[in-house]
Amino acid sequence: MKNIIILSLLALFFTYTAESQFLQKKLATEPLPTARERAVVDGIVDPELIFVASLNQDIELFETVLEMRFDLMTGKGDMWIYIFTNEARTDFRAYTLFKPMLGGYFIEEIPAEEILESGLPIALEQSLDDFEWENSDKAAGALSSSKAFSDFYALEPDVFMIALFLNGGLPGVEFGDPMWGAIMEKDGSEQMCSAHAISLEVQCLLEASVNDVIANSLMIYPNPTSDYLVIHLHDINPTVNRMAENTDIEVQIFNVLGAEIQNFTSSLSVGDKVRVNVSDLQHGAYFVKIGNRFVPFVKE
Repeated sequence: MKNIIILSLLALFFTYTAESQFLQKKLATEPLPTARERAVVDGIVDPELIFVASLNQDIELFETVLEMRFDLMTGKGDMWIYIFTNEARTDFRAYTLFKPMLGGYFIEEIPAEEILESGLPIALEQSLDDFEWENSDKAAGALSSSKAFSDFYALEPDVFMIALFLNGGLPGVEFGDPMWGAIMEKDGSEQMCSAHAISLEVQCLLEASVNDVIANSLMIYPNPTSDYLVIHLHDINPTVNRMAENTDIEVQIFNVLGAEIQNFTSSLSVGDKVRVNVSDLQHGAYFVKIGNRFVPFVKE
């Protein structure tokens, strides 16, 4: 969905000069009246709000990088996306809004269907207007109180989006209840945490962890090998390096039939190398499993 949004925004951003990078961060509710007025102008009678989102992304234009960011400390974002529909659920309109330091809101329509079909389980029986949901600052505060969320966010995720919608099937929140969902991705590992938009109860839905990101940063060599493997935890980034200090990593070795051959736990810090003796293994193909990562190797 990130790529869809970027492509949809390019035409809008190309009309602005580099000075437009100085944006005013806003809470989710602040640009909402402007977006709703636009939906009325576009022909939706009594538009009903079904989706709100902000995300982190960089866009390079005219040799200048526009940095769109959601501030977890304040719950304010540089850019907000809203989707409205009519009572019959036959017309869906999505708008993106941001506000330069000078002038009014920038608003542009983007394809609503592509967002709605991106995989997020959005319930459409009611609308967000039927609930007194908490604003993005309260949601950010609630999410930050979760260790699972904070640990993953500290990894500086490559993808970050926070979205408000009615839950259409995710565990942890009643079906049809409003929820703030935070979606994060880092080096192939994912985490999604939700904050109930009324009670602000937080749950993290996936098992992704700091260890998964560390596992994806390990170097394993030589391959093929005749007697040993080296597991090397190289430099990741300063935040993860601190969190990785003396981290216990479970190492498993499987044959091609899925049978576990070896299993041990080693404490690693950045720069450490662990030698694994595989000299007793028969010749053939094997897999090393560390965290969420499988690495094939050949024993000569």
